[in-house]
Amino acid sequence: MLVVALNSLSDPAAVLRETQDLSVPSIIIENKTDYGRRAPAVNERLEIRQNARTLGHLLITPRYDKPHFSIVTYGEPARLIYDAYDEIVAETNALFDLLCMVKLSPMDLSGPARHMMKHEAILAVEDGSAPFGIGAEILSQLRGRAGSTVVSQCVAM
Repeated sequence: MLVVALNSLSDPAAVLRETQDLSVPSIIIENKTDYGRRAPAVNERLEIRQNARTLGHLLITPRYDKPHFSIVTYGEPARLIYDAYDEIVAETNALFDLLCMVKLSPMDLSGPARHMMKHEAILAVEDGSAPFGIGAEILSQLRGRAGSTVVSQCVAM
């Protein structure tokens, strides 16, 4: 079973085409309020890269400085965090990468894991309940790769 989460930072039509091309039973998670928004404002201090794999994740990184930690999420929270990036940096005095997962199951964290393990901490932001949710699964898989060397926490919106 394929589980995909749409977001308003990337083209949902492309995600739907890729999902259809796989010809497997699929669940598509969307948040209607996410699509009621206008296109995201361009933040010149950030770079957005789409993973080239089918249903690949989005990685949003600071252009000019090294991030201190990573936030990993999916769906609507990715857009909310992107829109509030500068506010979060001002409040925390720390830069971060934002990883937006598109394919939630089967989950493939091999690429993101290599990138995220370079940081001191990982924060998973869940669009629901933090215990036993997708964010908890992401952190569980990442901890399995990193051992206990990376501080991680899951929070719910």
